[in-house]
Amino acid sequence: MPYVTTRDGTRLHYKDWGDGRPVVLLGTAMMDSRMWEFQAPFLAERGLRCVTYDRRGSGRSDAPWDGYDYETLAGDLADLLDHLDLRDAVLVGYAVGGGEAVRYLSRYGTGRVAKLALVASTTPFLLRTEDNPDGLDLAVFEEVAEAIRRDRAQWLSACTAPFFGGPDADPADRV
Repeated sequence: MPYVTTRDGTRLHYKDWGDGRPVVLLGTAMMDSRMWEFQAPFLAERGLRCVTYDRRGSGRSDAPWDGYDYETLAGDLADLLDHLDLRDAVLVGYAVGGGEAVRYLSRYGTGRVAKLALVASTTPFLLRTEDNPDGLDLAVFEEVAEAIRRDRAQWLSACTAPFFGGPDADPADRV
């Protein structure tokens, strides 16, 4: 399996499909690169090179104690882009992947990236502050953290239904 070792020694698993202009698919925080199992082959069959990777702490990548902040995640992305020598790439950031992509661009520039697509992204950040009045109250994050501590599998199951369960998914099942 292909891996890249980041500047802090963390090994990240990645997949690389097809030829053509590179599209790097950056997913949500709780899922590994398999979340793109249908999109990546579809795009590769249409002439694009698709790259996905398991962010640190997920899938087949190492799970170090720290490094889950946007600065480190952007560095991990930079290490992957450098390792594969990607140029003229399109970054597609979904959820946390959007914040990761934006931090990458603000820190490393556009030398390797030509386009950015943000899909339901969490940028600039989710917490409500004076300069981010549309964010969420801290109590929401504390409630989520408690639900994850109490029963992570149930929390993930409850979050999945609204995304993938279709219109009949019961909103009462959400945590």
